[in-house]
Amino acid sequence: WSWGQSKPTPLAIFTNVPYIANWIYEHPGLDLNLQGIWIADPSLSYDVVQQEIPALRFAQANKNLFPFNSSFFTDLQTISDECGYTDYLNEFVTYPPKGQLPLPVATNGTFTVTPGCRIHSLIQRAIGLYASISLCFTFLRVALQSQPGV
Repeated sequence: WSWGQSKPTPLAIFTNVPYIANWIYEHPGLDLNLQGIWIADPSLSYDVVQQEIPALRFAQANKNLFPFNSSFFTDLQTISDECGYTDYLNEFVTYPPKGQLPLPVATNGTFTVTPGCRIHSLIQRAIGLYASISLCFTFLRVALQSQPGV
């Protein structure tokens, strides 16, 4: 990647890594010692279960790290309540599990979240605005925001 090109997306990188590794293996004269590759996909469930439902609780648990005011948190709580996320967490995300997780109300019986229930997107956009001001913030490691230069 160079400044004159579009920055590659993670999907493009993961898609091309096996081909790049194969090319390296097929050209043994290179001064590279590639011993293998590893690609991990952290998608374990549907986005609604993995992203939308826990988003507010994650932000609340890390309130000291998220730059949200109380009215934004109130709006998020209202969405969580109206979309059934709050009840879902209280009823189904328990130990030991009660069984297979059902689809939440916010999907209308599908695997897609209704537009008014995309709480994760709201949080991500708000963080994106903050991240454009604070270059230290990354959603991958939330706690790094207070450590400039890391």
